[in-house]
Amino acid sequence: MDPLALVPHRPPFLLIDRLVRWDDAGAEGELVVRDALPLSPAGTLSPFLAAEALAQTAAAHAGALAAAAAPAGPPHRGVVVRLDAFEAPRPARAGERLTLHVTLERAFGPLRRYRAEARAGDELVARGTFTFATDPVPPAPAAPPAPSAP
Repeated sequence: MDPLALVPHRPPFLLIDRLVRWDDAGAEGELVVRDALPLSPAGTLSPFLAAEALAQTAAAHAGALAAAAAPAGPPHRGVVVRLDAFEAPRPARAGERLTLHVTLERAFGPLRRYRAEARAGDELVARGTFTFATDPVPPAPAAPPAPSAP
């Protein structure tokens, strides 16, 4: 299963360009900062979107772990429920390739706590600790019955 399919966002708000790797310990994503990102000043990635990109990477990992634990069950998605100690020392600039690294610190039932950081090369762009809950994706509603002929 593609872990990015576990993130409910779609462009332009799906920020992760690709998930480079994921395993039981964590995940690494990648984002190339574009000049025209929503909710960001031209030429930069706002701190809000840096947090969102990290959250999407951690949510993809949390959902992938839940799906791996119950492969026959419905797919799961990770949903952020808390962000702690977030900092963004500098904005990422257009053209920079960010490495989005998340490490699973703790798991308790459907809750997952991640340490996360975004780097442009060796420079720290953002970091924080995210807590996620995973829930099964509800099935699509059934189609309404066809009208009967008079």
